[in-house]
Amino acid sequence: MGLSSKRLLKLLKAQKDPQSALALFDSEVRHPSYKPSSDVYHHILRRLVHPKLVGHVGRIVCLIKTRKCKCPEDVAVTVMQAYAKNLMPDKALDIFQNMGELFGCKPGIRISDAIRFLDDALDRGILPTAITWYILVRAVIA
Repeated sequence: MGLSSKRLLKLLKAQKDPQSALALFDSEVRHPSYKPSSDVYHHILRRLVHPKLVGHVGRIVCLIKTRKCKCPEDVAVTVMQAYAKNLMPDKALDIFQNMGELFGCKPGIRISDAIRFLDDALDRGILPTAITWYILVRAVIA
C-alpha cells in the first residue's frame, strides 16, 4: 500500500524543495485508508509557510480532520503561524476557535498566554483589530 509514517517523514525531511515534499506527501495520502501520523502532518505544514504554498494548508487541515488524526497543540500553532505570517489573521482565529474539532486538542499554555494577554489589553481599553490580532499571533507563536 503506502509507506509507514516513519519512512514517509524521513523522506519528507530529505526533500530540499517544499513543492517536492508536498508532491510526495500527496502521493501517499491519495490512498483513502492511509493515515499519516501527527508528526508527518506537522512536518508538511511547517514546509507550507511560504506565500506560494500557504494555500495548501487548509487542504492539509481538512485531511487531519477527515482522517481523525489527533494532533498536539504544536500542529495547530504551526497552522496559525502559517496564516499569521501570510497576513491571514481571520483564518488563524478560525483555527483557534475550532482546534478541538480540527485537531482533537485543546489550547495549551502557549495559546492560553496569548488569550490572557488579549484580555489584559481589553481591560485597558485597547480594542482588537486585525492588526493587533496579527501582532499577538506573531508574538506568541513565532
